[in-house]
Amino acid sequence: MAFRSISRAALVLLLGTSVSAHAQEPTSACQNLFAQKTYASAFSACLDAAEKGDLNAAYRLGHMYAEGKGVAPNPQNAYKFYRMAAERGHVSSQVQLALMLLDGKTVAKDLPAAQRWLKKAANRGNSTAQYTLGLILSDSEPRESARWYQKAAKQGNGFAMHNLSLFHLYGRGVEQSTLLALRLAERSIAAGVTESEGLKQQILQLMGEEIPPASDYVVIRDQRWLAGLHEEAYLLRLQDFESKKQAYRFLDTHKLQGKAGIFRAQADGKTRYLITYGDYADRDAAQHAVQSLPGAVARTAPEILRFADLQAIAAPTRGAHTPVVAAAREIPARTAETPKPAPAQARIKTDREASTSAESGATAAQQVAAEGTKPSTKTGKKTAVANKPGRKTGEWLLAKPKKKVIIQLMAVPSSRRAEIERYIERNKLQGNTVFYETQRDAGPYTVLLYAKEFTLTADARAEIKKMPKGMRNPQPWVRNYSALQALYRPLK
Repeated sequence: MAFRSISRAALVLLLGTSVSAHAQEPTSACQNLFAQKTYASAFSACLDAAEKGDLNAAYRLGHMYAEGKGVAPNPQNAYKFYRMAAERGHVSSQVQLALMLLDGKTVAKDLPAAQRWLKKAANRGNSTAQYTLGLILSDSEPRESARWYQKAAKQGNGFAMHNLSLFHLYGRGVEQSTLLALRLAERSIAAGVTESEGLKQQILQLMGEEIPPASDYVVIRDQRWLAGLHEEAYLLRLQDFESKKQAYRFLDTHKLQGKAGIFRAQADGKTRYLITYGDYADRDAAQHAVQSLPGAVARTAPEILRFADLQAIAAPTRGAHTPVVAAAREIPARTAETPKPAPAQARIKTDREASTSAESGATAAQQVAAEGTKPSTKTGKKTAVANKPGRKTGEWLLAKPKKKVIIQLMAVPSSRRAEIERYIERNKLQGNTVFYETQRDAGPYTVLLYAKEFTLTADARAEIKKMPKGMRNPQPWVRNYSALQALYRPLK
């Protein structure tokens, strides 16, 4: 295929042509060839259409240049076409342009510019832009982050539902509510985000005996849920019913929270509700899981199926007590340093500026050993002990006990660390905080933690309630070390 370069005339034409003037002009050749994945022909057709002002064609050209489909890969040309279409109001191009500005591989990384493009697309209703804004603002502006997550979740964005569930679980930028967190985690699973299964398990464990009826949170699942599953994995098919009410009653009767779900299947003009359970790597693991089911359920001889079988299944006309299908997927859900107390006006140095021997020559392991919990002289129980204030290293963070709980006060780009200094000074927290730096997609971030650590989440929340109002703006975030460790990345 002859390579056609992007001429200056084409750029001028695309930028200067009215979209409305060509809104009715047929562009089916570009669309159809692209949909058929005949990219070499699609490239030529889309280039012709783009030169006539078709922004969808320009967007597809950006995609083909970015992915090397039908043309040699050229990220710079992809950026040019995305930008041309974005400046004319093409929402998907605005999102792609923002992602390239966040990534910084093709063009210089520019977080403010990326946010401007994302807001343009988000205000036009693009859920990916809304979700991405939520991610960017999650640490520095939790309330604004939650607002964007809520907008994306209303449009069915499962990833936004997952993160919003975490926000409600910890009271981060929204009201603290385990019930709302549970509902959002379940909705996220139904939307095909398998990562939310582990979050759901965590929430149910926290609720203990206060788990609500299944009808209050379990979402009926459909093809979106199936699309997120691995077709070679296995599950248990427990039962099927003709009505949702029967399916919910079955879950409540047998207390099948957590790994159980309800899948709606259509066959022969009839709707059946299949009770599914688990997600297993092989048939032996699924067979072993049958033994852990409540006796009354195990006696129905649950059927072991692959997810691929469930995708193809036609709901059978079995009796009310005949084994049928089940499906639910488990998946895991989705900061702090300090040597010596800093004086009120002391500037917080970045990790690159700090000396690796800043803490009197003590190794990270020695520091951690010195910061363990101490027994209470009254009860003999272990009580929370404050970390030594000041800078901490990544090694310190990674060595902390995963289940211990800490309060994150704020996190901002390291270029704005003066905000942390003002926060510490304003709230007279000298000697009571720790901080560290971690790499984010948007660049280095400084994370500020309350020096005191806890064994129980409830104790950390109680501590936040006792904090002055000034310390609760932004809203502190209760986290365990395992979550911070999972997010930590060394600086580039």
